[in-house]
Amino acid sequence: MIDAKLQTGAEGPGVHGLLQWARNEPVYGEVAFIIMAPTTLDLQTCTLFMKLGATDLLPKPISKEALFKLRKIVGDAQNMQHQRNSRKATAMGAA
Repeated sequence: MIDAKLQTGAEGPGVHGLLQWARNEPVYGEVAFIIMAPTTLDLQTCTLFMKLGATDLLPKPISKEALFKLRKIVGDAQNMQHQRNSRKATAMGAA
C-alpha cells in the first residue's frame, strides 16, 4: 500500500514516480499497488494513478472491513494471474 501523501521531491520519487518505476520492472509485474488517498484527492490525480498501474484506490480513513475485502480480492486476482501465466508457460514449452 502506498500513501497518496508521498510527494515528489528530495525525499523520493512520489507516487507517480514509484508507480512508473515499479511497472517498468518485470519483477513487480504482478504486484498489487493500493493507493490510500484522501477523499479530497481530485479525479484527475486518481485517474493518473490508475493509468500508471495502481490496482485500486482506497479513501482514507480506511475501515478494517475494507482492507480485509481488498486483501481477498487482490489475492484472488493474483492467484488467477499466476495460474494463467503457468498455463501459458506450459503451453509454450509443449509447442
